[in-house]
Amino acid sequence: MILQCSTFVLCFCFSYLLSNFLIAQQYSKSPRLCVYQNNPSQYYPCILNYIGLSSWPLYRCPDQLIFDETLQQCLMKVPMRKTLDQITSLSSIDNTLFQKITNFILSKPTLNEEQQTTTIKPFLTTKSFNEQAEHDGGVFWANGVPLMKLKDKSIFEQKPSFSSKLNYFSFKHPYPTPVSEDELKYKKICYFTNWSQYRDVPAKFEPEHIDPFLCTHIIYAFAYISNQTFLIQTVEENDEDLYRRINALKKRNPKLKTLLGVGGWNMKSHAFSIMVHDDGKRRNFIFDTINFLHKHNFDGLEVDWEYPGIRGGQPDDKHYLTLFFQEFKEAAMAQSIVTGQPRLLIAAAVAANQDIVSHGYEIDKIAKILDFINIMTYDFHGAWQNHTGLNAPLYRRLGETETEAMMNQDFGMNLWLKNGAPAHKLVLGIPLFARTFLLARADEHELQSPTIGNGTEGPFTRSAGFLSYFEVCLLQIDAQWRMHSVPDGSESGYMFKDRDWISYDTIENVQKRAAYVVANNFGGLFIWSLDMDDFNGAFCNNGTYPFIKNSLSLLPTDMSSYI
Repeated sequence: MILQCSTFVLCFCFSYLLSNFLIAQQYSKSPRLCVYQNNPSQYYPCILNYIGLSSWPLYRCPDQLIFDETLQQCLMKVPMRKTLDQITSLSSIDNTLFQKITNFILSKPTLNEEQQTTTIKPFLTTKSFNEQAEHDGGVFWANGVPLMKLKDKSIFEQKPSFSSKLNYFSFKHPYPTPVSEDELKYKKICYFTNWSQYRDVPAKFEPEHIDPFLCTHIIYAFAYISNQTFLIQTVEENDEDLYRRINALKKRNPKLKTLLGVGGWNMKSHAFSIMVHDDGKRRNFIFDTINFLHKHNFDGLEVDWEYPGIRGGQPDDKHYLTLFFQEFKEAAMAQSIVTGQPRLLIAAAVAANQDIVSHGYEIDKIAKILDFINIMTYDFHGAWQNHTGLNAPLYRRLGETETEAMMNQDFGMNLWLKNGAPAHKLVLGIPLFARTFLLARADEHELQSPTIGNGTEGPFTRSAGFLSYFEVCLLQIDAQWRMHSVPDGSESGYMFKDRDWISYDTIENVQKRAAYVVANNFGGLFIWSLDMDDFNGAFCNNGTYPFIKNSLSLLPTDMSSYI
């Protein structure tokens, strides 16, 4: 018995020391994992090659996955897509069949402003095929979008039947791109805000109001970085209690993932910038944050730095941000190895504005590191400008200036796609809020009409130039509000009364965003935020969470572009 106990203690101590040694390697040398020579689905810490522990137990990837030493992940290797040009050149393809399976359409304004008409955007285009071939792995299975219904309204085309001829779409590429299994599922991401607890009833929002099956991921907004210690810090006095209550939702839905968001608009760039530039501060933050996330049962970290290089930042912030992401992921991987726990996720919320993006992010580099990227495709217009405009238009409108033509969701998503981010990692942002304007003249109430400041303020959110979705419902009870849709590709709406002008979206507008995500093979939708939907059914007479339920639910579970 004594011998057995001594052996156990020695083994335990050795394991503990080795664990700490491996974690410590992140500060001097990136921790590496090696593929076991006899089985590509097995792997082990490369450091063991140097300290003679040939009998150390191997780690195994999940079924049907293999370990990739370059990306240091268990991955599923799938062949590259074939481009549309290559597909249509194959004599074995039945052109009639090809036309039949590309029948999913969305209205989109033509880029030729002189034509002054609209063109039809097909589900499959040469552009989308070529971009996907450059960035994504997978055999393309030319799917239509599943038929979904809301209140007896069909909003998607019926998924067509397939024939064996579709096998000709298979294409073997000499350099297959690895794609992890989790990346093949649409993400339905919802933000929880820790300040919504302070609103008056019935708008007061707490974790217990959340349906744990509504979203695939919940992001807690926000924690900050201390200006003194440059470590993660809570913001509200009861944050740690809220952490516990948010993560308790996983008892009801074990598949739910939770991430802690750090940053947000109110936290400017100074602390972020100082932390990532300093090797010691960066490493301390990473080590402390990993422990913090595990202590509070989070599944990962979401960085919401608004924005690198500006608002107190430094010109070379984007380089050090990339370094931070890389080191965090390596440290999280090392921690996962020595503890046997799943690796912590690392994600980011990023800008959709071209100037901010070009100065703030090394897109091609961080896209290889991050698990997903939330693109904040909203706030394109607001009362900070001197004219009315749409908060979150889907496409550009005809006749817009060159600058205005870049202020829409489609441009923002493609800005990231064209600069090296794979489509399946890009998540489209949906605002559950409206932007309000005060018109200069009551008789000038169209788009681009002059304004002189903020419009109507919500009785519950109490923020200038801003209304939640449920507060818009309250206003629409008043018949004096005149509502207009913008059908020329923006897929948005506005309403006005006297000198108040509001840009807002309807449920139907957001459903078209879901269709857009599926048609373009993007990674999913994120909702900002849970508390701004009619979460308890008290305002809109349309049940609980009408906006979220009728948008996120339209995304299939798996991305149809992969088989």
